[in-house]
Amino acid sequence: MGTLVDITGQRFGRLTVIQRAGSGTVGARWRCRCDCGKEVTVARANMVRSLRPTRSCGCLAREMAQVEGPNLTWLRNALASHRSDACLLWPFSVTGGGYGRVQYEGHQEGVHRVAFFLANGYWPTGEVCHSCDTPRCFNDRHLFEGTHADNMADAAQKGIMKRAAMSPTRIALRGSRNGQSKLTEELVRQIRAEWRFYKHGLADRFGVDRTTILDVVKRKTWAHIA
Repeated sequence: MGTLVDITGQRFGRLTVIQRAGSGTVGARWRCRCDCGKEVTVARANMVRSLRPTRSCGCLAREMAQVEGPNLTWLRNALASHRSDACLLWPFSVTGGGYGRVQYEGHQEGVHRVAFFLANGYWPTGEVCHSCDTPRCFNDRHLFEGTHADNMADAAQKGIMKRAAMSPTRIALRGSRNGQSKLTEELVRQIRAEWRFYKHGLADRFGVDRTTILDVVKRKTWAHIA
């Protein structure tokens, strides 16, 4: 085990290190006071890394975001107003794996990673994992920092990851448990409920093509959802 480097009193951007605050998944964590007065706990690794280091409690990023796209503004408002432990689902564009994407400070970022940053004041060193196992979800109560190995182990334990790499038998996963799905069970119910009233805007709203919407409505797909 290496010798702990005491960084008490050092400054990283707007953050001044106050004291040690235990250890996390990426090493030693430190209590810091931001120039704005807010105190946050940050891993040393997040403050010293070369790519997007943590430099404030989050106030710096808010100030830098002078011009925000409508999706990012929607994300901020949704996080601020959501008080439930229920999944908070991204209704805009997603990746092939079902994860939301949003423009943040000139970069395309995963919505769940931006939500983690906005909630905790620092960018995760590793991956952001979902306790709810729903890729579209960005409820910060459901997000936790972990390594790629942590994420894969969690998926394997819950039976979510396709087991082709662990077994010669391939197991087909349906619904949101299939990593290729752009929709979730909740979004399917929303589409079917709103079809009668908003036939021509659903495809763009949910980030899929019109054929996908029609298949959902006619129950050619997602037939197992009531």
